[in-house]
Amino acid sequence: LNDPLRDPEENFNQEMADLADSDESEDGKIKLNLVQAELCSPQTNEKDTPDPSNAEILAFGSLMSIPSYFSTVIMHEGSHALMGKAFGAKIVGFKILPFKQNGSMRFGKTTIEGKFNRSEEAMIYTAPKVANFIILMGYSNRVETDSLPQNKYGQTALATFAAASLIDFTKDVFDTRENSDLSKVYSNLDFSTSEEYSFRAFHGALAAFFSYEVGKGIYQIFDCPKKNENTSDFVCGVSPDALEFGILKKF
Repeated sequence: LNDPLRDPEENFNQEMADLADSDESEDGKIKLNLVQAELCSPQTNEKDTPDPSNAEILAFGSLMSIPSYFSTVIMHEGSHALMGKAFGAKIVGFKILPFKQNGSMRFGKTTIEGKFNRSEEAMIYTAPKVANFIILMGYSNRVETDSLPQNKYGQTALATFAAASLIDFTKDVFDTRENSDLSKVYSNLDFSTSEEYSFRAFHGALAAFFSYEVGKGIYQIFDCPKKNENTSDFVCGVSPDALEFGILKKF
């Protein structure tokens, strides 16, 4: 019998010795062979589940683009509205569906009424960029700390939402139209041309960094998943006069 106070390996060695020495009959050999076969079978710490194919990931990402688009538009316009409310504004219009205005396509619009100084107005216009920044920093942190979901569909969903925020964050780097959010900020704060381009360059550098992080996260979806450092494979070797076994750690 196994001694609960004894080391598990010693219990195993004793059990193997008892099986080998106490019974030389055919039945004893069968028992020993069964133990050897069980030990040599592959052992895994996690249930093996096949990852989705690239086509399935792309199809799921395409479906997720719809809620990602609307959630980003709601976040963008909602940021304007919330910042305006913080300064006592009245919300008189809130659109999240695409429409044409003065010959150009608009993806959403928030109309507020109130009296603001230049700093308050600048904060209302830049509110969506602050929200984008927070979302992208959170996603970048998950990428760099390897804390994305293990499930490929979960990774794809997060990457899709992050990509939508990245587009919203990046588009004003190159948009010099007078009705763009940041162009209004530069105009209202009386930025000189050199000051405006300096801020656009800094904005562009942040956009490049976040583009790298989002791209890295998307790449990991299609790349081979990293092995868990705590994963162990049981390996053993059987010879006519010896049974070797042990735990192989993977790092």
